[in-house]
Amino acid sequence: MVIDLRVEIPGDLDEQALRTFDKLLEKGEILFEPPRTDIVNIDGIQVVFLACNDAGTIQKYCVYRPMLILHTTLFEPQTDDLNHRDLALAWVLLKAYKTPQMVIYNCGVESGSSQGHKHLQIFPQQNCPGFAMWPGKAASVDEITTDISGIPFKHFVIRLPNDASVDYVFQRYERLLNETRKAFLVAGGGSDYNLILVRDWLALVPRQSKGPGEVMFNAANIAGLMWTKDDDFKERVIRMLPGGLAELGIPKG
Repeated sequence: MVIDLRVEIPGDLDEQALRTFDKLLEKGEILFEPPRTDIVNIDGIQVVFLACNDAGTIQKYCVYRPMLILHTTLFEPQTDDLNHRDLALAWVLLKAYKTPQMVIYNCGVESGSSQGHKHLQIFPQQNCPGFAMWPGKAASVDEITTDISGIPFKHFVIRLPNDASVDYVFQRYERLLNETRKAFLVAGGGSDYNLILVRDWLALVPRQSKGPGEVMFNAANIAGLMWTKDDDFKERVIRMLPGGLAELGIPKG
C-alpha cells in the first residue's frame, strides 16, 4: 500500500512488526512479559488492570507485543494538536494491520504525556473476555456522543464507517477538537486532551489533571486500560477512582 505521505506500508505489517519486536527483545533492548489481567467494575466503569513485574521501567518496558511509537523526525512539542500528516500515518497503519489495534495521543502535560517530543502510540487492542472500552458505546457516525452512561467527565466520541478515508477521519478529529476547545472555554481554561482512535470510533477527552501524585493517567488509562506493577499500586488506583475520576477531566455538570 502506498499513500500520499510517500511511505510504503508492507502487506505483512503484523508479521514484520512482531519480528522486529522479538529481535529487540532478544537483544535486551526492550522488556516484555505477557501481563496478568484483572477486570474491576468501579462506579459502573470497566477497568482492566494489566499487571507486569517490570512496568516501572521507563521507556523500555512494553505492555503489549508489539508497541509502536510514531514520532516526528524534527522536534515538535507534545502540546501541539495533530496535523493531517500525523493522523494520516496513524490511520493508514491502523487499517493496514490485520489484528485490531488502537492509537493514542496524549496532548499536553495534564493528559499524562511522558515526554515532550510529539508522538503517537499504536498497540493491539486489549483482548480480554468481558472487557470493552467505554467509547465503543457511542452509536452515531453523524452525531457526537457526549453522554455515555457512567462516565463522569466530559467526552466527545463519534463512530467511523468502514470506508472512512484519511480526510474523513481528520475532519472528524477537527470536529471533536472544536468541541473540546468549547468545553475548556466554559470550564475557564485548559488545552490538554487525550485522543483514542480505533477502526470503529474516535474519542477525545479534555483533561485538567494528569492524576494525583504518581498515579498518572494517559489516554489508554482513561479508556479503561490500567498498567500496574504490583497489587499495592492497583489498590491505590481503585481507592482514588470513585471520587477522583471526574477531576482528571472536566466534570460533567
